[in-house]
Amino acid sequence: MKKVLAFIFAVFMFSIPYYVYSAYGLYFDLEYSGDKIQLNRGFDIYFNAKSNSQTKISALRLDIQYDNSKIKFLSATANTDIDTYELESGTVRIVWLNNSGQTISSQSERLFTIRFKPLNSTDNASYNFSTKIFEAVNSDAEYLTIENSPSITVSKSGDVISSANNTNSKTEKSRVESGNKSENPKSQSNSNEKSETKQSNENTEENISDISIGNRKSIKSENGFTYFIFGAGGMLILVALIFLAYNLGKKHNKKNK
Repeated sequence: MKKVLAFIFAVFMFSIPYYVYSAYGLYFDLEYSGDKIQLNRGFDIYFNAKSNSQTKISALRLDIQYDNSKIKFLSATANTDIDTYELESGTVRIVWLNNSGQTISSQSERLFTIRFKPLNSTDNASYNFSTKIFEAVNSDAEYLTIENSPSITVSKSGDVISSANNTNSKTEKSRVESGNKSENPKSQSNSNEKSETKQSNENTEENISDISIGNRKSIKSENGFTYFIFGAGGMLILVALIFLAYNLGKKHNKKNK
């Protein structure tokens, strides 16, 4: 019996590192290139990442939101694979992929550069950029914890007016859903008029949300907790079978005596 208990303890000790790994958080920030903003001339916003423990990130999916009446999205560039999808006016979805994985540590690492240009006079103008980060996967196909979705506001002179590290996308989603529930009938009517466009955007999101990294599991969730549950369940079943075999063997030995 002592051997069985020791085996159970060993199983859970081996499970703990996998579960704890998902707690390694990713922190993101937006950085302005520092150039003076001029009419019809492009300027860059850098998207950076760091972690409280060294890891490798292999995939990232997020939205960049901006005021499309002031600026136009031009491109997103990186040293690895990157795709962009303009879902609606003022929102561009970015899918960043690196099969070999980019090392992320406590020092901020640049993942990609986003380029915009002003559409009208830059006098007394300011430009706000916000993000909604959906998921990130490491080089072992494990889902990493996303700690924040950053935002930044830049003036025409190239000064950063404000910079914030907002809560993660789950918190943002809850806030948006709560706000939708409090809509008045008039706003609900306006929402119905836009339902066709919304449905089209949802279909686009569905089509690009199932992203495979090589032969790895598709990106479907924000962490590996589900896989941990299945793994732990399988281990418990194995322990139960070993325990049953141990008891049967014990009874068999008694009969032989």
